[in-house]
Amino acid sequence: MKPTVSYSLFDDAVEVYAFGKSEKPMTADEVRFTVSENLRSRTILRPDTSEFNARVCEPADLTEINGQDGIAVYSGYQADGVTILPGQTAWFQTADCPIIIARHDETGEVIAAHTGRWSLIHKPLVIRDQPRRHYESVVDGICQRLLYGRHSPIDLEVFSCCGVGPVHFRHPTNHRHYGRWNKELNRHI
Repeated sequence: MKPTVSYSLFDDAVEVYAFGKSEKPMTADEVRFTVSENLRSRTILRPDTSEFNARVCEPADLTEINGQDGIAVYSGYQADGVTILPGQTAWFQTADCPIIIARHDETGEVIAAHTGRWSLIHKPLVIRDQPRRHYESVVDGICQRLLYGRHSPIDLEVFSCCGVGPVHFRHPTNHRHYGRWNKELNRHI
């Protein structure tokens, strides 16, 4: 399978391959085959993004779930983002949520993250409830991990892709079922 679109980022330090919608999600075998055809990577990192928890994990947090033909798929950890080491690949199935790829120019460290609405906005804060996670947004987690409190944000390179456009994802405040909720969400944002 060939990518729908590809990007070469940050002076060719990072490659992104996006695959358009298909009848069914790609299986681990299909991803492994596609990686072997397009990349020199032997490690595929696939954090579980279903919780929208704003966490960024390390490759060591993931466990091998499927290895074959010298290419291993690692998963088993709930996080929106993952640090990617040289020679590794991150795999996200986004359902139209954007992906952020961030790189620290000085250290060369790279993080890719799923950035769904609830990865970017901590839902309890919208309804004025107590926060239940460490970072309000996965962006905070990315910055904390890449900057370590020592580096300047000016050293970050950031790219976002693969998301549904704002024209197609509205939050009208006059919607008969969600209007009140949308008003609270807009107020928070």
